[in-house]
Amino acid sequence: MTLSFAPAPRARRKRAYSPAGDVGQHLARARSLQLQIQELQAQYDTERTWLLEHMQSRHLTNVALGDISCVLKTRARWTYSPDTEREMQALQVTQKWEQSRGLATNTPSFYVALTATESK
Repeated sequence: MTLSFAPAPRARRKRAYSPAGDVGQHLARARSLQLQIQELQAQYDTERTWLLEHMQSRHLTNVALGDISCVLKTRARWTYSPDTEREMQALQVTQKWEQSRGLATNTPSFYVALTATESK
């Protein structure tokens, strides 16, 4: 049996950037847009909730106004038998075991996550 180990992760380092520089300006703009998106998402969620309740109370599946329409959709939400649930949990344990032993292959994908710190 051959064991292979993943290479050690690179050391992460943080770098402080000037707010007036290119990176600082892009970060500030991204944060501003992120706040606008959060505000708009809250408003959008309120409207969607109202439309959902309205359509359900009147047994509507489609509402249209000009070039915009709202369709009531159903998303499947499966519930499994206790035997299947146990098998799924056993699979998760096996997956974690293979990950810890280096038998599973990790193929990472990269993305940018913008996080804001609360200032008080």
